[in-house]
Order: sequence, then C-alpha cells, then structure tokens
Amino acid sequence: MSTKTRKSTYYSRFSLTSNFGYSDQSISSTSVDETRTGVAMPKWKSVIKAGGNATTPLSGTRYRQLAYTELIGSVKIDRATPRPNGDMFDLERYVGCPDWAVTWPTPVQPDFSEADYQALSRLYKAIRAQQRQMTGGVTLGELRETIQFMRRPLRGIVDGLDKYFQTIVTRRGKVRLKDRTNSQKRKILTDMVSDTWLESSLAIQPLLADVKAIAETVARFQVDNRQHKVRGYGSKEEFVPVIANTKHLYLNVRTDGGVRRNAEVIYQAALGKTTDAPFGTMARLAELSGFTLNNFVPTLWELIPYSFLVDYFINIGEGLEAMCTDTSSVLWCKRTERFNEAFIAKFTAQLEPGGNPAFVHTTQQEGSVTNLRTRMARTPLLNGIPVLPLRVSLPGSANQALNMIALVNSRNKATMSALRY
Repeated sequence: MSTKTRKSTYYSRFSLTSNFGYSDQSISSTSVDETRTGVAMPKWKSVIKAGGNATTPLSGTRYRQLAYTELIGSVKIDRATPRPNGDMFDLERYVGCPDWAVTWPTPVQPDFSEADYQALSRLYKAIRAQQRQMTGGVTLGELRETIQFMRRPLRGIVDGLDKYFQTIVTRRGKVRLKDRTNSQKRKILTDMVSDTWLESSLAIQPLLADVKAIAETVARFQVDNRQHKVRGYGSKEEFVPVIANTKHLYLNVRTDGGVRRNAEVIYQAALGKTTDAPFGTMARLAELSGFTLNNFVPTLWELIPYSFLVDYFINIGEGLEAMCTDTSSVLWCKRTERFNEAFIAKFTAQLEPGGNPAFVHTTQQEGSVTNLRTRMARTPLLNGIPVLPLRVSLPGSANQALNMIALVNSRNKATMSALRY
C-alpha cells in the first residue's frame, strides 16, 4: 500500500481605501495536504476483461475551491461640513474577501449509517429489477380492489358532493343548503379530501405503476435489457449556518453562509447470468412477472392489509425483499463512501452596525466563496453483499404522514357510522 501527498496553497486578499486617509489591507493563505492511499492492481485491464474484480482498497482527501468572487463595495456618508479637500462626503471602498475565505470546515467524524442503509436497500432493489420486471402476485392479489376502483373511480369526490347537496330539512322538494351548519360542511369537505387522497395514493398511483410494469414486462419478454452492472446510492446532508462581521471604520463586511456536510455511500455490483429461461418462453414470462419462489414471502407481506403502515415504522417489507433476493449471480461488489464538507459564504458591504443610516449610499458587487473538502474510501466486498439491517424509524416523508392522517379520518368516519346504525 502506497501513499501520495500533494500540497496546495490558497490565497485571499482585500484592500480598503478611503478619501480621508484611512486604509487597510491583508493577504492570507492556507496550505492543505491532499493524500491518496491505495493498492496497485497489476494488469487491471485484463482482470476487467475477464470479468474479474479489479477493485482494490483506496482512500484519500481532496481540497477544492469551487468558487472565489471578490466583493467590490463602498459606503458613502454625506457630511454637513466639507473636508479639507472639498469633499462633502466620507467614502470607504472595499475590494477582496475576508481572511476566512480560504478556510475549510473543521473536520468531524462522519456518520454514514443513514446513507449506507439507503444505498444498500437500493442495491438490492436494482438486483431484483434485473431478475423481474413486476410483482405479478401482488397485482393479482389486489385485482378485486383494482376492478372496484375502475368501476367507480374518484368515489370520494362523488360521495362528498352528493352528501353536500343533500338536505337535512327538505321542504317542498327544495334543497336548503343554509340549513347545514358550518361544522357539518367542514366535515363533509374533510371526508371528501381524505378519501380522494387515499384513492390517489393507494389506488391510482399503484394502478399506473402496474400498467407501466406490464408494458415493460412485455418488452423484456422478447428482448432483454438487463444490465451487467447495478448500483445503489444513498446520502444524508446537514447544514450549519454561519454569520460573521468584519468591522472597519464605517464599512462592515458581512458574511452569510455556513457549513454543508454530505455523507454519501455507493454500492456497485457486477452481475453474471441471472436466468436460464430463453426469451419468448412461458418460463421467461413467469420470471419477469415475479411468479418465482423467492418472491413468495415478500408478496404475502404486501398483500396483508395495512402492511404498508408497519413499513412506515419498521422496514419489514424491505428486509424481506432483500432476504429473498437471489445474489448468486453477483460476480463482485464494492462500496465507496464520500464525506463532503463545504464552507459556503456570501460577502456584502454594509454600514458599520450602530452607525447612522441617514445620508448613506452603498454600491457593491457581492463576493462569494465555496471551499470543499472530500474524504473518500473505497473497499472491495470480498464476502458478498452485506445483510440489510432491521431499522425502526418514524415516517420520513410528507406522503406517508398524509396517508396516515387520511386513514385515521377514514377509520373515525367508519366508527361513527357503525355507532349510528
């Protein structure tokens, strides 16, 4: 294992001038060491050509300045009396960037757990996508609900409008909407919105996905489009804001920005032959449709009522799919992690805090800087793809939260109807 090191130096400078003799200037620099540590692979092209794994351990740190724009700003303050040179104003002009424009974030210990889970889960899905195109068992199991929806689409809107225009008190055959209270109208509207949302989320979108999957299955039935390489990607990002001020006599350089940290994980795998079924045969169609033994358990779980709600909190569905994924066709796999730490800032010229804003004129071209440090590590997975861990978490998307709210409202409505009748 050998290590290569390269030193780089970055500079930042500014100058401040005035019409009354005050001036300031500075040149600052930061030196960084970029490293690269790895193991050489002799004749790696021949290894790849033969279908082998040419991945070797590699790690390193890289520094880059992606943006550096100088601030050009001035503060002009009108005077009541002229200066000796006759000027009726005080003027400070700033050109450059403050000293910390060439600083990088303080290194922290990266947390790759969330990004690793996302990438590993997507890798398993990518492998399964090469083995089958649709979950035929789930489609057949939900066929009854699909037919009912197609016979009476958008039932929530239709029922809601029907209830809204029904009268509580009917006189001479006329509908009297004014007899309905505001709370009754709000309840009808809430029921209509929640029912329509559930139809869209749990019926329309899955139906469109099934239609697309069927079309793709038919296409792959004759001509295969399986890939030799698949990947899974995951990331988690956080941002810590930073605000700073550099005070001069009148002019203040304000820094608005922060530190953005992003943990990334990438799994890559190469697949060999994944099927023995010839194109255009029933065996091939059954395989693409998901009618195989390794899809039996995940299909049963998906057909259990409200199993998707359990998946919002515990990844049972993803775990079952990963456990039942056939990885015998995986030739090799590697894992790459990257931790990006960026200092991002914008510089503006302002009147010094506490100064009198009367008779003040400012002109400027905003300054900006983006300094990025990337730490990476690549590892060959000689023992195969890791097992997807069991994870307990709260619902993490807006759609999941809206589904739960709509289901609670639907259940409350059903409970009240049962109590009433």
